[in-house]
Amino acid sequence: MVTDVGRLTRSEQLRHLYPKDLPMPSPVTRRVVAVASALALGVVGTLAATPAFATPASDYVVSQSWQAKEGGRIAVTVTFARDIDAPSVEQGWYGSGTVFTKVYYRTKSVLVPFRFSDTRTPFLVPINVDATAPTAPTWVQTYSERDGGRAVLTVTFSEPVTLTEPSQGWNGSGTVFSKVYYREGVTATVNYKDAVGNPGSSSFIVGSIVAPVL
Repeated sequence: MVTDVGRLTRSEQLRHLYPKDLPMPSPVTRRVVAVASALALGVVGTLAATPAFATPASDYVVSQSWQAKEGGRIAVTVTFARDIDAPSVEQGWYGSGTVFTKVYYRTKSVLVPFRFSDTRTPFLVPINVDATAPTAPTWVQTYSERDGGRAVLTVTFSEPVTLTEPSQGWNGSGTVFSKVYYREGVTATVNYKDAVGNPGSSSFIVGSIVAPVL
């Protein structure tokens, strides 16, 4: 599993990040470990605010994708600009060269240690695993006089989503979608997924289609 660096003692942090075949880290490198621990505990600002610890963003890219296996899981892939030393990779990660992947089953924030093959310099990659489906959207029904009277349903999400089949007839993008209905009592359903692919579904029964009383 990914080690929670913030729960280790200083000596345990050093042993965790620096295998026995590496020389004892310098004082500057020790500070890196201390900063990593502080980040895990949430007492230091963003990674960008700690240049002694940070690995340039151009050195790696983190991507996530939802998989239907085992009731739903998130495959996290880290692609590096140059080769990673495989023996230094944490348990559960698989891959070689510049691409490594691990499966997660819940939303969490982790700091994962890796080590470049050429310099054998260890560093931590912050990953915010998103295994949470978008929250239930808000539904609003309004009346339109067009075509002799019809209902316009508008559904609003808390984050950008993509509608998936079967969700025909819906118009919109991002967080707001709408669809026209001509009969009351019909069940309107939207199936959707967020940027990672976490799926969700929501339904609404069309109410009475009558003009509002002025």
